Amino acid sequence: MQRFLRFTSLLAFSLWWGGLTVYAGIVVPIGTELFGSTAQGFITQQVTHWLNLFAAIALVATARTVFVRQAWWIVASWIALVIALLVLIAVHAKLDVLIDAVNQTV
Repeated sequence: MQRFLRFTSLLAFSLWWGGLTVYAGIVVPIGTELFGSTAQGFITQQVTHWLNLFAAIALVATARTVFVRQAWWIVASWIALVIALLVLIAVHAKLDVLIDAVNQTV
């Protein structure tokens, strides 16, 4: 089970961080150039939900490891990441209300 959790957390972290890096560094500039900033914003709205899901999976998968025989600063860092992700999800929920992806209006 421990090996599975480590693999899952590594995979989720890779998808989260790698996906964020590629998306921000490559996809957003190209999408903005091709489709304009508003259309790219609608795409980004959808992509961020997936990135947040990968982050949540990574944090859940590492929870057991973090709380067993770890230094206080590792536990504190993990808790800070969870709080930051929860705040990010709450902010995105408020922003999603302002964006109508179906009709592409803000």
